[in-house]
Amino acid sequence: SLKYADYSDLIDAVLKALIERGRGIEINTSGFKYGISNTYPSLDIVKRYKELGGEIITVGSDAHYTEYLADHIDFAYDLLKKAGFDYVCTFREKKPIFNFLFIQRLYFQFIKVRPTARKSITSYNTYSNVGVA
Repeated sequence: SLKYADYSDLIDAVLKALIERGRGIEINTSGFKYGISNTYPSLDIVKRYKELGGEIITVGSDAHYTEYLADHIDFAYDLLKKAGFDYVCTFREKKPIFNFLFIQRLYFQFIKVRPTARKSITSYNTYSNVGVA
């Protein structure tokens, strides 16, 4: 996993450019699926994004298959909290919507309890890339 200390100048430049352009970042949990046992980006980079004034942040699992839908999403929410965020963004019509973390946690607990609801989550826009353009 990319460490902030190893590339701090480059990472800061990228994060500042995203923030200046009104873009955000995604915490992606797919590393767990491949045995990395971490998210992309890691906590230190997410903390730095927050320190620099970053606000738009979302989470995703790169599921591609329903069995990976919302995989390790609680880990991502814990990471958000550790980085100083009390919310996670979803998108509607390409505009960020800031959702309280505790509400998102309840939503995904419902999904875990009711497997049939997992199929409907694909219409829920939590897993939209923020984009860098």
